[in-house]
Formats: sequence, C-alpha cells, structure tokens
Amino acid sequence: MPTVYETEFWRVRLPDGWTARETQLKEVVAVSKVGGGHGLAFVTREIEPRDWPCKDGELFHGQLYGLTRDTAFDFSTEWNKVPVFRQRWWCLWCGNRTVYAIHTCFGTACETHNELDEIIHGLAPKNW
Repeated sequence: MPTVYETEFWRVRLPDGWTARETQLKEVVAVSKVGGGHGLAFVTREIEPRDWPCKDGELFHGQLYGLTRDTAFDFSTEWNKVPVFRQRWWCLWCGNRTVYAIHTCFGTACETHNELDEIIHGLAPKNW
C-alpha cells in the first residue's frame, strides 16, 4: 500500500516498496526502493530559481514546477567494464523554497523510471 511522507514544506506519495527517512541534516530526506538499485534524495533549501544548479535543464511540471537535468558518468575502460553511474536532478519551486530531487542509479537499474516518475510528479506543497 502506498504511503505518504511529509516534511514541513512538502509531501510525497511513495509507491509500494519505497521508504523514506530523514537524514542527520534536517533538510535532506533519503528515499529508496527496497532491494536497492535506486536512490532518491530530496533537499529543501531557501534558494531562488535564478541560483539553481540545473538552470540549463529542461522544463518540468508535476504538482511542482521547475527544471530537470541528466548527468551520466561511464568509468569503463578497455580492461574494466564498470556500470554507468547516472544522476537526474530536479530543481522544483515549492512556496518560497527550492526542493532538489536527486536520483542516482547504476547500470541496468537506470532503465526503469515509472515509479520514479510517479514519485516526482506527485511531490506537492504540504498544504495542498
């Protein structure tokens, strides 16, 4: 059964098999899928959109709006095949705060994004 996770500023509905936990840093929430392969972090900051690190990204619109950007790193060599490491960033406006959503994955785990898209599109201001 899906669960809803809330912070002071936003809430998100997590599909079955996903969990969320606060980290030692109050503004950082770690979300993961049971069994690994996917990691997602939400970071809430008082940063204006003009200062976003993904300014050159594509427009994004779910419950929150902003920008998104992909980064991929392939550390493979001729002798050592290493899985591709990928990150996708969302810089989203939530009231007077920025919520960064950072998805990290490795290798074939990067191929499935349906649940991830559902999570990001469902991220909403807490008071909605």
